[in-house]
Amino acid sequence: MNKSESDSILKHLKKELQKRFQTSPFLIIGVSGGADSMALLYALHKLDVDGLVVHVNYGQRGKESDADQELVEQISAMWGFECCSIKPEEKIESGNFQEWAREQRYSVFEELRKVNNADAITVAHHFDDQLETILFKMLRGSGLPNLKGMQEWNDDRKIWRPLLKFSKQEILDYCENEHIPFRTDATNLESKYARNAIRNDVFSTFDEFIPGWKENLARITESASVFEESIAEVLKTCSDKQGIDVEAIADYSDLFKATLLKHFVEFNADVGLTKGQIEQLVVLLEAETGKFVELEPGIKVFKDRDKLTIKQEADAFNSKTIALKEVEAGVKFKAWKFSISDSKPESGLFVDATSLQWPLECRRWEPGDVFKPLGMSGTQKVSDHLTNRKIKTANRQDSLILCDSGGTICAILYPEPLNNGQVGNIAETNKETELTTRYFSIEKL
Repeated sequence: MNKSESDSILKHLKKELQKRFQTSPFLIIGVSGGADSMALLYALHKLDVDGLVVHVNYGQRGKESDADQELVEQISAMWGFECCSIKPEEKIESGNFQEWAREQRYSVFEELRKVNNADAITVAHHFDDQLETILFKMLRGSGLPNLKGMQEWNDDRKIWRPLLKFSKQEILDYCENEHIPFRTDATNLESKYARNAIRNDVFSTFDEFIPGWKENLARITESASVFEESIAEVLKTCSDKQGIDVEAIADYSDLFKATLLKHFVEFNADVGLTKGQIEQLVVLLEAETGKFVELEPGIKVFKDRDKLTIKQEADAFNSKTIALKEVEAGVKFKAWKFSISDSKPESGLFVDATSLQWPLECRRWEPGDVFKPLGMSGTQKVSDHLTNRKIKTANRQDSLILCDSGGTICAILYPEPLNNGQVGNIAETNKETELTTRYFSIEKL
């Protein structure tokens, strides 16, 4: 790569910075110490972009891993960047290390983006990485819509991949031309991981026997994007905010119905579907009114006459930690209000406040939860309690429980009042006694 070609990386980044950000951004910059991320860091340095360099040291290679960290920290300081090195305390004992490491890495990036109010997370994926991703997805059986590969800009997660159009060789040439220091992870040359095997063995074979295969494979991303646009256009004609019209898609093949349903649900409910769930949704098209498929706690797809509709309880599966100070001031969560007083409440549920270990947690009940209902000497499963109280099956998962910090369930809160007006039940262990002087009150709003 000559000087002019080397400048193309810098020019591209400058153009993209102007396109993506109205003002000079502050970035979270993922840097491993390898050629790709060091080239990215150098280019951002040359363009006077401010950011926090983040290096994750998994310690997999002992002294070699520490040497990577040392290089990143030293070069960051030399180029005027603050650097944050992270060593995950959690260690994976089995399973896919690369997947685990990726989740750890992006979790750190996202947390630091929020803490620093950064404009984006930038990482150094390149064209060869894109090809690996596409081929890997194809071999795992992903459908065409999922073969778009990585996007240069992900607006939802604020991830920017400015080197995605450049090949690995172009980046290596850039490092050589600009005298950019970097370290080589020797484990990347071992084919013990699927991605490494694709990169080291499959790609070299393709290079030898299939000229132009990289460009051909890359074009699949264009086809995937066109297909996704086509699906979106079809959905405009057969769905609206109320649901997807069953009759409008009746003549399509089951495979195309599955694709339409997947896109409809994932777009409107922001939930990822498994293959099994998609198959259940196709069957639901022929089911009677009232049948449903539960995708996640609080998210269901119902058959409602001639439509499939999505019912989504806002924040249905969120929990809340309730501190004593909050309760003393009066705190609300969902349809409930929690407070403390020195006098016995005239209505609602209440327990002896001194019997509780703070803080409390209000959450959805889970299979296996047990408590000691008021008036009983033994324990009872929460699921059995709700069944005995004749809570409707469709609403049963919306019941909440209150636990103290010791894990003891002190109250169950029903999703709707019973016929006798009862809104919940308290635990025998937390009932008022002759010695009760403070009352924890639970009111249905």
